[in-house]
Amino acid sequence: CSGLPLAIVTIGGFLATQQTTPLEWRKLNEHISAELELNPDLGPIMTVLNKSFDGLPYYLKPCFLYMSIFPKDREVSRRRLVRRWIAEGYSREVRGRSADEIAEGDFMELISRSMLRPSQQSIHGRKGVDACQVHDLIREISIKKSTEEDFVFTLEEGYGLSR
Repeated sequence: CSGLPLAIVTIGGFLATQQTTPLEWRKLNEHISAELELNPDLGPIMTVLNKSFDGLPYYLKPCFLYMSIFPKDREVSRRRLVRRWIAEGYSREVRGRSADEIAEGDFMELISRSMLRPSQQSIHGRKGVDACQVHDLIREISIKKSTEEDFVFTLEEGYGLSR
């Protein structure tokens, strides 16, 4: 369930009231974002996911919102992400702890809060997780919140910037 048991229970309850043909389930899977916005029966899922974001401490919110820049289903290297957070100024040296230590801690805290999903365990065991992904539903929250807060500007697939 990728760390989202309540969302899965809610979706399961919704699916129990729907047609159970594989085609219907496939359509829901392909259009889950639109369904979450348009279908009032799925409203509780978005409420729960929004509360997950709202419950983040102030220092984790920018790190989480930053995940909205990555494409759907993209595996993101822990090391790359930590370096980006430091470069963006989300992690700074505080009370004798380096920016790197703080960013590493933020990464692991987002994993423990199920906002990031570990996708590659460390073969060395030192850091625990070498890469992560964002669950599709959580990614939708990061995109929505990032847009609302003018945190990042995202281009839809097929669009580009012109000069």
